[in-house]
Parts: sequence; C-alpha cells; structure tokens
Amino acid sequence: MNKKLFLVFAIILFIVGANYFIDPVEMEESLPEESEEMKKLQKEYNQLSLDYINLKAEKEELQNQMESIHADYFDRYIYAFGYQDESLGESSEPLHEEFGEDKYVSLIEDDFGFQLFVWVRGQEYPFYIDFSTLNQENEFDVGPFVSGEDVAVLGGIATNDQFEDVFVLQDDMKHGADVIQIEDDLFVWYSILDF
Repeated sequence: MNKKLFLVFAIILFIVGANYFIDPVEMEESLPEESEEMKKLQKEYNQLSLDYINLKAEKEELQNQMESIHADYFDRYIYAFGYQDESLGESSEPLHEEFGEDKYVSLIEDDFGFQLFVWVRGQEYPFYIDFSTLNQENEFDVGPFVSGEDVAVLGGIATNDQFEDVFVLQDDMKHGADVIQIEDDLFVWYSILDF
C-alpha cells in the first residue's frame, strides 16, 4: 500500500510540477505581444491627452480674444458716436457686461440713470434702452420697445425683491427675459424678440 500511495503522490506531484512549468512559459510568450499592444495604446492615450490639453488652452485663448474684441468694439462704438461724453456723461460706470456668441450686453449707470446697450449678431447697430425715464416707485415698469430689421429689444425695471422672472408675449410666442440684479430690490430686465 505504501508503494501505491507513493506512486499516486509521485503522479500528482508530476502533474502539478508540469503545470507549474508549462504556464509560465506560455505567459512569457504572450506577454511581449500584450506589452507591445499596451505600449501602442499608452502612446495613443498620451497623445490624445496632450491634444486635449492643447485644445483646452486654445479655447481659453480664443475666448479671451473674443472678449477683448467685443470690449474693443464697444469702446470704439461709444467713442465714434460720442455716447461717452454726450449721452452717458462723464461719470458712467459699467454695472454689468455679458459676452455671448450671439449678443453683447452692457448696463451702465451715469448721471441720468441706467442705460442698456444690447448688440445682437447680425445687427448693424446696438439697441439702446434708457431706463432713466422709468418710475422706480412702481414695482414693475416697462421701457421703450426698440426694433431693428428682424430683431427687437424690450426692457424694463422692477423694484420688488420677490421678483424672479419676466416673460414677454409676442403673438402666440412666449419669450423669456434676461434679468440683471443691480441691488437687493432693484432689477433691470430685457428680452430679445425675433420677428
């Protein structure tokens, strides 16, 4: 019986040893192929990461350039048409500026009150709304309706601290308004309407 036990033990030991020595050889042969493929994928990943970082930096630079161009255009427009000296007065102070793909908005406070300039893409001149004539004692007041060829701007003022949204109805269309908070209980709103 000892011989049988010894023989079974030897066979099991031989099978385990054979499997032990066979697996590492197969793994060594397959590792270089996977390693080359992994190196190639890692290289592509690194290049994509670098491209992404470069594109992100380029996007930020282009956004800064766009803001600079919009600001420069605004300054040139005011200088060319004399708004800085005649209409806005010497004490004009920008309270809000907004740069977007389709619009540029500037809210200014001067000696006379609040003035809003809205540039809409495709329009030759900005829309100008003078809020100085509006009654701030009312909780809500609507300013003048200013129109161009195919776009118009309507704006107003609100003095209710519970004020949240404005919607402008044009025929059957409902337009939302952008709201600019000036003080806790003082808001200016405007809506761009397409014809």
